[in-house]
Amino acid sequence: MSFARSVLYPLVALFSLGGVISFYFKVETFYLALGLILLLIFYFLLRKGVSNQLKGSLLYFSFFIMGMLHFQEYYCLPDVHFQNQALLHPNVLKRIKIIKPFGANSFSYSFLGELNQWGKIGVEGEILIYQTRDSLTIPFQRGQEILTKSNSRAIPDNPNPGEFSYKNYLKNSRIHHQIQVNEENAVFYIKEPRPPFIDLLKLREKVEVKIETASLSKESKGMLKALLLGKRKALEDEILTSYTKAGVIHLLALSGLHIGLLVFLLMYLLMPLTKLRFGKTVRFIILLIFLWSFAIFVGLSASVVRSVTLFTFVVMGHYINQGRHSFHYTVLSFFVLLVCYPPFL
Repeated sequence: MSFARSVLYPLVALFSLGGVISFYFKVETFYLALGLILLLIFYFLLRKGVSNQLKGSLLYFSFFIMGMLHFQEYYCLPDVHFQNQALLHPNVLKRIKIIKPFGANSFSYSFLGELNQWGKIGVEGEILIYQTRDSLTIPFQRGQEILTKSNSRAIPDNPNPGEFSYKNYLKNSRIHHQIQVNEENAVFYIKEPRPPFIDLLKLREKVEVKIETASLSKESKGMLKALLLGKRKALEDEILTSYTKAGVIHLLALSGLHIGLLVFLLMYLLMPLTKLRFGKTVRFIILLIFLWSFAIFVGLSASVVRSVTLFTFVVMGHYINQGRHSFHYTVLSFFVLLVCYPPFL
């Protein structure tokens, strides 16, 4: 397999390398920004007669510094982060918005929350929420807001050396604290109006309930949840083991394979539109709406967002009659994802 040569590849590689280096070597933001500005000034001021290698080196090094600067700034907690208030005013009323569910066990439900207010001070920052669970507990819903005086605390590390560290995993997403809430120490309600995408997520929950109440076998229900909603955990361990041993476990994860099949099927079905005036543009818009609506419907999981971003560029390429070099779009989507959300690295 041969790839078309493009200046995009080394630039994205150096941007990513700069992001990785920023985790191990910290440089003052001022010096990084100053160095980047000087490099770009030299690059644009150099005359055409100057060696192309010199200009290329300046551009490459600029992207390396951009990566360091972007990642370092992303992981630097802002002054308005709630951690700055946690030690000073621990027992005040806090307002937290439920972003999405994380999972559940026998003792609690876990959620990702966004802390918006600490006492009378507006704050920001994401936090891990544990909702104490019993037989009568109704789990929190997306978009709900919680009022609680319960204290936040740092997420503990795994005491067993060498095992998976949930603390480090969450740290990569800028989540450092957790909070335990229940019906006694928290008041929760739904704040209206809700964002439009919440309705798509609600539809997903209704579809899951429909599948659960259908007269199907447990294995069939699990397979439907995995293929339609991206919930691979709904499958039995024996089925997962069988697919893993057969080397086709990727078939059970919503990713590029499934998104690609849906996109190209839809492109084929909408082919008659291209014969109409502005039909090609209409098809392009329909495909983009479908892609991102589907991504929201299945919960914006990382694999789906990566796939949808890639096929957004593929659809754009077909729209402008430049759909041959799909590897270009893979690298470009990778770069866009890193810029928008560095933890995807």
